[in-house]
Amino acid sequence: MSRSLGDLTARKIGIISVPDIKFYPLKSEAKMIIIGSDGLWEYMTNQAILDNVETFADALLAEDICIVLAKEAKRQWVKNDLNIDDITVITVLFK
Repeated sequence: MSRSLGDLTARKIGIISVPDIKFYPLKSEAKMIIIGSDGLWEYMTNQAILDNVETFADALLAEDICIVLAKEAKRQWVKNDLNIDDITVITVLFK
């Protein structure tokens, strides 16, 4: 979306900067929310991301989880592609 802000050429072909917004109720057992750019999700599934943090998430800070996931995402990019996309990770912990 951010690339489409102010991009008048892209707007002509139908790209818009208006986000899709969805609401999901959180269950009481929710431990965290992980938000990431396409660079995080390109070669990692939801399950792979959980597998990378679930076993030690209670012992880590949100920043540590971001670092672990960004490093693994980069490792997956290097393994699968010559070019690495941007990798952005935001983690919110519920304690």
